[in-house]
Amino acid sequence: MESVSAQIQERILALLQEIPSISQKDLLEQIKEHPPDVVAVTLNDLLTAGKVAAQQQGGALVFTLVGEAERSKTQGLSPQDGVILEIIKQAGNKGIWTRELRFKSNMQPNQIQKALKTLQARKLIKQIKSPSQRGKRLYMLFELEPVREVWFTDSQDFDVQFINVLRDQCLNMIIKKGFANVGEITTFVRSSGISKVELRPENVQSILDTLVYDGEIEGVPDPRNITQIYYRAAHRVGWNNFYGEVPCATCPIFDECSNAEQADICPQRCPYFTHWLTLEPEQPAEGAPMGGGPQ
Repeated sequence: MESVSAQIQERILALLQEIPSISQKDLLEQIKEHPPDVVAVTLNDLLTAGKVAAQQQGGALVFTLVGEAERSKTQGLSPQDGVILEIIKQAGNKGIWTRELRFKSNMQPNQIQKALKTLQARKLIKQIKSPSQRGKRLYMLFELEPVREVWFTDSQDFDVQFINVLRDQCLNMIIKKGFANVGEITTFVRSSGISKVELRPENVQSILDTLVYDGEIEGVPDPRNITQIYYRAAHRVGWNNFYGEVPCATCPIFDECSNAEQADICPQRCPYFTHWLTLEPEQPAEGAPMGGGPQ
């Protein structure tokens, strides 16, 4: 006759086949005919055998099924080792440092260090230097290559000159084309050869965000697809703009002004207002955008 533990194992594996990711609370609810402590022991057996992986998600412990190929590499790892490995795997090629590991795993520092040593000894993970912060050590899967921070020089200094060149190139391309989305701008930047590192759309997006914050460009939703944003040069109002110099806006006795022609303070008698009426509206610069949206 099949043991209770074996029955619970089969039930858990079958559940994970149907539900790729399940929390500990939901799993216990699905197998509530067995005592929680017995299910917990069985789960630990599956974690140690490498058949199931555990990770923290939003403060809850979540279990997933482990494939055959990965199982052979993680055979014999403790549940704590499995939790740390899964968190590092989620970090991808950006890596993760011990402070984040402690926060996401809710494990003690000595447990984390023990797990890291085990995983490094088995060549499942590796330690690297942070590309952007001196002295900071990161962990990532052994087979991955760390992502290079494109905004830093080889000496790990913030590359202000490179960023300014990118800003100018993106802005000039937008002004010349009239409208462009992040994909088009990324293709343009890659083909221009100004970056030794292949920029990703998210890198270019961060440059566009700085241009938006500085009032250089503005985003316009595509009416055919509102999730698609096109960028155009922002419409600026200069100090010499006809409508920007209405003297009434800054007049210290505005509240005393009256439309009555016989009043002492009125537009008809105001020398500043009379002068403003003689001004000519400022004409937009040649090539400046006149509005509209992506066609």
